Amino acid sequence: MGVYLGVDLGTTHVKAMAWDTERREAFPAASRPTPWQSGAVESMTGDALYETALQVMHEALTSLSTPRPPLAIAIASLGESGLYVDGAGHSLGPIVGWLDTRGTEAAFQALTGRYGASELFCRTGISPEPKYGLFRMRVQHPPASTGTYWLQLADYLIWRLSGGARVTHASLAARTMAFNLAGQNWDAELLQFAEVTPAALPEIRWTSEPAGTVRGVSGLIDGARLVAAGHDHAVAAYGAAIGPHDMLDSSGTGEALIVTGVSPIFTDAALRIGTMWQPAVSDGPEHTVDGLVRVDGGGAAETWARALFGVSLKDDLAWPDVLPKFRVDGFGFGEGAFTDLDASAGREALYAAVLDGVAEHIKARIDAIEAMLGKHFSDLVVTGGVLHHHTWLGRRRAIARRPFRLMEPGEGALFGAVRRAVRSVGQDAPPEPVFLKL
Repeated sequence: MGVYLGVDLGTTHVKAMAWDTERREAFPAASRPTPWQSGAVESMTGDALYETALQVMHEALTSLSTPRPPLAIAIASLGESGLYVDGAGHSLGPIVGWLDTRGTEAAFQALTGRYGASELFCRTGISPEPKYGLFRMRVQHPPASTGTYWLQLADYLIWRLSGGARVTHASLAARTMAFNLAGQNWDAELLQFAEVTPAALPEIRWTSEPAGTVRGVSGLIDGARLVAAGHDHAVAAYGAAIGPHDMLDSSGTGEALIVTGVSPIFTDAALRIGTMWQPAVSDGPEHTVDGLVRVDGGGAAETWARALFGVSLKDDLAWPDVLPKFRVDGFGFGEGAFTDLDASAGREALYAAVLDGVAEHIKARIDAIEAMLGKHFSDLVVTGGVLHHHTWLGRRRAIARRPFRLMEPGEGALFGAVRRAVRSVGQDAPPEPVFLKL
């Protein structure tokens, strides 16, 4: 019996959850805003991320009725941003926000001009976009490249907590777009484009075996296991324990529709809807693959609209009878449009149009996935930030025209990370999700 800790390094918040297997206690999250600094680009330092993570880990542990250091810590994170570090333990430059692709567009055009989107899709499992780590490696490369390493956010936290372990999960490796899906390892030829070698990348793990152990961190036990839980959406699918007959909507700043137990499909239609075939997070020895289809906009669109139109989540938003239309297609990368506007469209109507527009976009993506797979999903498992936005959740349910199963606890990636931490030790049973029908 012991305490286990899950950590989720997200776009908007850094979160931690402690699980006490003796008292069966879990707290939804200790949470702090991800420490981005706005300037010419949205960025943060590795030190700021590390200090924020330590704060939420401490808060989660001290919220237990009998606080104790954890036996294991599993870390999930977003997958596109990263930074270079050197062998002496120093960060070499900032972490740039994944939504900002202005600095990577030229590198993206150069690579797709060399290989083509279809070839890259078949090779990496990823529908090419300029947000991925491969392009950031190329443009963020420090002047002196010898002895430098590229780490994503979860990798970086493991590196700091362990005093130098360089390990990642396969689902995070895939989000660099430098992972060869068939070979199940780093793609040396693609990395050559970024002017790095596979030796500059972390060791890839598929299972919950320890990535290292804690060394010299106040409040934590030296020797506590560290686990690379994986990419946040893949970890959410693990947390929800979805099977081959389920579809998961993992909602957040970025959002994804996820299916599992499917052999990868590399058609033009699959590429067009933004399909990603990436390693799954699982307990078994098999190297399985999940299918993710991106949802353009997601929570990023809602946050943008709320700020633009001055709407508070505390408002009792009455849905207008007549809405303008909001079409979203690649919204996260600058494409979105209102139509059917007239002088009577107020801020509430415009905000509501964005929410409905994203919901319609999700419905279209669900329909496209079902057409691609030739199967129907009777309901939708939902986890993540949208569970806290009851108005939007209801609109999504009405537009999707199918039942929702709402996962409790709602933070799928965080809960999945806790389950990974427990599995890594193997002496206690992990907590199981509960589902509510909507």
